[in-house]
Amino acid sequence: MIDQLKEQIKVVAWAREKTKVAKDVVALSQAAWAEEHKEVIALAHEYAEEMGVEETALRDLTIEIFNTTGNKAPAKGVGIREGVRLEYEPVDAIRWAKEHRIALQLDTKEFERIAKELSDPLPFVTKVPTVTATIAQVLTIEEAIDGDS
Repeated sequence: MIDQLKEQIKVVAWAREKTKVAKDVVALSQAAWAEEHKEVIALAHEYAEEMGVEETALRDLTIEIFNTTGNKAPAKGVGIREGVRLEYEPVDAIRWAKEHRIALQLDTKEFERIAKELSDPLPFVTKVPTVTATIAQVLTIEEAIDGDS
């Protein structure tokens, strides 16, 4: 079984090496392409920024016309959607949710962090040992060949 494990380490190391080389080639190609086309890229960013400014102006004007006329579709391509935004103090919302026993969700990550750190364990929490396999970030074929244990 150890031989099978060592063989699998070699396979994973080789797969990681091929992936790294391929990603490096892609990164170099992208950098070269970006350098070659930097003027077009800069122009695209400039146009996107301009578009954002102009879209904001169009929205503002559409709202202004709606506020003046009440017309929700003042021109083709623009319109008004009415909705409701809720404003509240989060502490009040939590209090209400607890009273009504709704809209609550346990923050399991925070609860487990606290439960692990408590000096007196919670009576309803059981600590179950687990086993997790890890793989080193740097894995070489040579180490798998040389590492007899």
